[in-house]
Amino acid sequence: MQFITQPGPFCRDCGTATYRRLTVESALLGWYGLISVVANPVIMLQNIGAAKRLRRLPAPIPGGPRVPLDPGKPLWRRAGMLGLLIPVILGPLLVVAGMRAEERSASSAEVGDCVVNLHGNRTEDDNPNVEKISCSDPRATGKVIAKARGSKGHSDYENDYLCASYWATEFIYTTDEFTLCLVTP
Repeated sequence: MQFITQPGPFCRDCGTATYRRLTVESALLGWYGLISVVANPVIMLQNIGAAKRLRRLPAPIPGGPRVPLDPGKPLWRRAGMLGLLIPVILGPLLVVAGMRAEERSASSAEVGDCVVNLHGNRTEDDNPNVEKISCSDPRATGKVIAKARGSKGHSDYENDYLCASYWATEFIYTTDEFTLCLVTP
C-alpha cells in the first residue's frame, strides 16, 4: 500500500487533471491489500473535498510559463473508473469461495461422507490434510463411519480408543477437534 500526493501549486485545469488521473489509478489499483480494501474508499472520499477546492482555483493564465494540463473526460466517463466494481465483484466471490472451502473441509465430514488425504498416504500420516469429497471420486481414500469429537490432547492410543466401538474401522484421521473413524470406500 502506498499513498501518493502531488504537491502544487496548481491551476484549476492542472489540479483537475491530476485529481482525475490519481482517482482512476486508485479505482484500478487501490484494492490490492488487506488494509487497502478499507483505506482506498476512505481516501477516495476524502479526495472529493480536494476536488471541490480545485474547482474554486483560478483558470490557467494565458501565456503562462507552462502549458496547462488537459483535464480530460469527467471521472464517470473514464473506463478506469470501472475499477470501483472490483470490490463489488470480488467480495461476493471470496465469500462463495470461503463457503465452498468450508463445505470441503474435514470438519464438515459426517457419517457416510468420503474423504481424501491430500498428502497421499492414507494411514501413515501423523498430520493428514483431509478434505471431504464425493464418494464417486476415485481419489476417495476413506468413508466416515463415525466422527468422535474432542480428540485434542489425546494420545494415539486414546484416539484409537475413540473408534474402538466401531469394529469396522480400518484407519483413523485425527485433528485437534475430532477423530474420523474410516473404512475403505
